[in-house]
Amino acid sequence: MCFAILNMVTKQARPVAHGTMSWNELSRNHTTFAPRMPPTCSANPSSIQTWEGFHMKRLFLLVALWMSLSCVALAQEQDAWGLSKPWKRLEWFYSLRAFPFKDVPAGAWLRAYEQAQQMPIYQANGLQAQALNWEYHGPVSTRQNWLARVNAIAVHPTNRNIIYIGIAKGGVWRSHDGGSTWRNLTDFLAAQYVGCLTLDPVDPNIIYLGTGEEYFAVRTLGGVGIYRSTDGGNTWRLFGSSVFDGQRINEIVIDPTNRNKWIVSANRGIYITTNGGSDFTLRLSGLASALRMHPTNSNILWAALGNFVGAGGNGVYRSTDGGTTWTRISALPNGTSIGRIELDICRSNPNVVWVIFSRQFVPGVSDGIHSVWRTTNGGTSWTQVTTPTGRTGQTWYNLVMRVDPNNPNIAYAGAVDLWRTTDGGQTWTTINPQDTVGHVDQHALAFDPFDSTRIYIGSDGGLFYSANRGTTLTPLNNGRGTMEFYAFDVHPTDANQLLAGSQDNGTQLRTDSPTFDVTLGGDGMWASYKRTDPSIALGQTQQAVVWRSTDGGRTWSPNPVLNASGDHQGLWCAPLVNDTRTPGRFYLGTNFLYRSTDDGRTWSRISGDLTDGGVLNVIAVAPSDSNVIYTGSTDGVVFVSTDGGATWTRRTDGLPRRAVGGLTVDPNNAGTVYVGFMGFGAQRVVRSTDLGRTWTDISGNLPDTPVNFLIVNPIAPNMLIAATDTGVFVTTDLGRNWARLGLGLPSTPCLHLRANATTSHLYVGTYGRGIWRMPLPTAAFVTTRIEVPWRPGQLGGIANLRATLQRTDSGAGVAGKRLQFEVDDRTVGSAVTGSDGSATLAYTIPLDAALGNRTITATFDGDSAFNPSSGTGILSVSRAYTVVIIRDQSVPYGSTALLKARLTRQDDGRPISGKLLRFSVGGTEVGTATTDAEGEASVSYSGRHLGDLPMSAAFDGDSTYVSSAAYATLSGYVEVEALVNLRDYVGPVMNLPADVAIDRDGKLERLKEVLDGKGAFRLRLTGSADLLVKVTHWLRQRVHVKLPGTAQVAFSLVNGDVDEDNEVTLFDFGMLVAAFGSGPNDKNWNPNADLDGDEEVTLFDFGILVKNFGKIGDE
Repeated sequence: MCFAILNMVTKQARPVAHGTMSWNELSRNHTTFAPRMPPTCSANPSSIQTWEGFHMKRLFLLVALWMSLSCVALAQEQDAWGLSKPWKRLEWFYSLRAFPFKDVPAGAWLRAYEQAQQMPIYQANGLQAQALNWEYHGPVSTRQNWLARVNAIAVHPTNRNIIYIGIAKGGVWRSHDGGSTWRNLTDFLAAQYVGCLTLDPVDPNIIYLGTGEEYFAVRTLGGVGIYRSTDGGNTWRLFGSSVFDGQRINEIVIDPTNRNKWIVSANRGIYITTNGGSDFTLRLSGLASALRMHPTNSNILWAALGNFVGAGGNGVYRSTDGGTTWTRISALPNGTSIGRIELDICRSNPNVVWVIFSRQFVPGVSDGIHSVWRTTNGGTSWTQVTTPTGRTGQTWYNLVMRVDPNNPNIAYAGAVDLWRTTDGGQTWTTINPQDTVGHVDQHALAFDPFDSTRIYIGSDGGLFYSANRGTTLTPLNNGRGTMEFYAFDVHPTDANQLLAGSQDNGTQLRTDSPTFDVTLGGDGMWASYKRTDPSIALGQTQQAVVWRSTDGGRTWSPNPVLNASGDHQGLWCAPLVNDTRTPGRFYLGTNFLYRSTDDGRTWSRISGDLTDGGVLNVIAVAPSDSNVIYTGSTDGVVFVSTDGGATWTRRTDGLPRRAVGGLTVDPNNAGTVYVGFMGFGAQRVVRSTDLGRTWTDISGNLPDTPVNFLIVNPIAPNMLIAATDTGVFVTTDLGRNWARLGLGLPSTPCLHLRANATTSHLYVGTYGRGIWRMPLPTAAFVTTRIEVPWRPGQLGGIANLRATLQRTDSGAGVAGKRLQFEVDDRTVGSAVTGSDGSATLAYTIPLDAALGNRTITATFDGDSAFNPSSGTGILSVSRAYTVVIIRDQSVPYGSTALLKARLTRQDDGRPISGKLLRFSVGGTEVGTATTDAEGEASVSYSGRHLGDLPMSAAFDGDSTYVSSAAYATLSGYVEVEALVNLRDYVGPVMNLPADVAIDRDGKLERLKEVLDGKGAFRLRLTGSADLLVKVTHWLRQRVHVKLPGTAQVAFSLVNGDVDEDNEVTLFDFGMLVAAFGSGPNDKNWNPNADLDGDEEVTLFDFGILVKNFGKIGDE
């Protein structure tokens, strides 16, 4: 809220509009900017009367303000349209990022953050490549001891010197010395928007951070979930992002009896997890604000649903079953007439509960504290106590209710003011009367764990401490860089001096130290120095009210030199710029454009409406031609004038319909312009070389994040710099490649940039972490990047480390450059890039290397043509995979077998020695042996079995090698000799072929065997079977072989089967007749007809056939 009487007077002095905006208009979905409502008084388009003639009138108004406190309060809280400052501020920030939609897409901020973390780091030429780091420029405090608003406070329960606070957009800070010094704990988390802080009730080193701004009104910044730290805030882990993305988390309560149970109040209701954040269940729907747990009975919970515009479900709720079910307290105010609600329990007497209710919020009609209630019997009955008086408004934004933990009659209530009661609510005392101490807009209050007379207060002005229940206040705002800046300007010749407009803490002057001085009240907006005479400066308060200084911003004119607040209801942060080419010329944008040509003394409107219903968000005057002026609006409209504002041309063809955030002109070519868009989606940055007639998308790999500001580097015009919600990025190749600029900048929205070629500095203003600067970067001759892909590797193995050196402008590989490779900061070798820019190094991983992901760093040192660069990748080191090799073996029944196996590496087959292998047969371990230098091991096995048994060799693995096993078959057999008697045969038997079949229960195995000189053959049988033998013209005979007892079997085959069909018939007789009388050299010779083997077919052969005629062999 406003804290300076200058601002109060300004708001009374400007033209006042009649009427208010309806709620339906305010919450409509199709646009985030309300329609214009004409003010009662409007400026002449050609000339605006200055305010300098109204001194007497303003003096009268000033007296009137002092006479009426209520008028002062109204002036502070509402504008001419009936809307309060916090409302317009929050709507402004969120709407720019949502337009043309009502809401920001789900998950957009988290995705943008993750993309930004993957961006390469820009490196410039020469020595500066090592110097591009951001340094904090301030403020560490202000002369008034104000800093950015504190939303949450948590004091360590056993060490009062340890204090945690949550800043609106500045993250979590910790003090170890009672607030004298501070350290940021969350600079590089995805969300810096703090809704609440909770310490674990058992272990206060465990901290819970609920993200998202905790205001219960307009579409404020949603969070990404709950961060949890187990080491006092040094490291964090995100929970519940799928549930709470985009939500505002307002309270987190931990059940001390089951610390895996978290109860969470958020803007969609009360959620509970019972498994430490793995999943959440919605237990009570509605906009949940307050949440408290009974200090000794965790089943009793109190909560409030407090939709600020009044919802049917609004009211105080109680649960007696740990949050599973809830009952609304009907005896208390509830329903649509009620807005936000806060409550608290007295820890020493938990039957005492205090509740503060705000009214349903209707802009310009209804706001402020509704009533305060108290129970002394755990909710059985309730008593309405006295309502505090004073500045009680905007309770959707600032509302606090806290009870002294040791005295149930002492309580604190906060809205714009902060009050204390010591008599159970009968009377209230204002702790910050008219801002003589402390600051307005109360958000948090915490008690010292040992002495409840000591309190900590969080407000829009930061953190304040009192040792006497608020009688006196001490600011604890030194050393925290948490200011929220809208815009700023830097002194043209002094690198340390600047003017910056901050949220709720005025326009601040920095001279030669990081302690800033608030010299102009209200919400400070844009500021601008005259380039040729920096003693002339313009400052701005909210809604286009411009002030003038003649001493460089130390003091300001008693009256505004321009008040354009009546132009548009959507006005908040109006752009104010100077013409760098024409000294003394300044521009201000509403939905119209205003110009001053006399150092800001008088102003003229030089345009019609340059929007489609929004307001101007940025103005750019070409540095090379003052007649060329560009404007960009909150509803995505770009206009250009080439005649100094006399005529204007719309340039929206081909542009996305999103708010224009960045707009900058090439310093040497007025027709070349760059536009950056807010919101989320394609075409984040575009470029035109023809005054906006055509546009080219140059977004490239820039993260999908709102682009808030653009500048061209004045000393390197090929360098375009973008300030975004996720950091500062730079391109030197027209957007083909973007890189993150510098290290050390917190992940908070970056809203404004300034570059000073005279002092060679670049500055960025953040919305939550102050102002930072670095040396103005120089452009590289040829910038390079190194890509290092993920590589696997095994202990003791060879990993081929690979890196590719590329030009950032074209992506082409850079050949012939030596790259140095490191693994975990240890140099392991180098390699030269080939024609495609890639280099490969064969790296042997030590056997004793640490397992897991190791960092590969490839570095190029640069040379006269190419900038140095480096890249990192991951070497994933695992234990070495192994292979056991074992072969099938056969062993005679009853003998000893030597079982053999070999152990090798999987990757290259090298043997592994000194490792124990386990041998098993039939599932039973039969022995172990250690591998030798060849990786071989063997054991003896004495087994009496027939047939196949599974056999295995296994390696159990160790810290270096992964276990493995191999399987084979061990066959036990009996070698059987088959003696074949070829009856009626006198010829030689050597090498006669025999058709052999083994019949195992109907399953036949057929073999070809050859008889030896005594008519025998040998084979191995693994079990009892029938053996069938047939030799040419002898009939088949089947003999059963029973094992293991049989080692020899005899066959006696019947002769006469000339045609080999296994029976002796007339066909055989006919064939024998045909061969009768023949010998081996005769044409009719048939060896099968020579039944007796005497090499002639005679009557003896007929006699054999006749003797065996009709016989049939075995099947």
